[in-house]
Amino acid sequence: MFVDGELELLMEFSAAAPSTAPFMFHCHVLEHEDRGMMGQYMVGG
Repeated sequence: MFVDGELELLMEFSAAAPSTAPFMFHCHVLEHEDRGMMGQYMVGG
């Protein structure tokens, strides 16, 4: 599925990520890494 435009994603986290191990998201297609489909993010608690 492709999204053509803006998207808002609502997620709930039960724990904060430690500063030494941020959460990550990724796609299993390696070429997608260069297109922003792989990254790290922090969730504050």
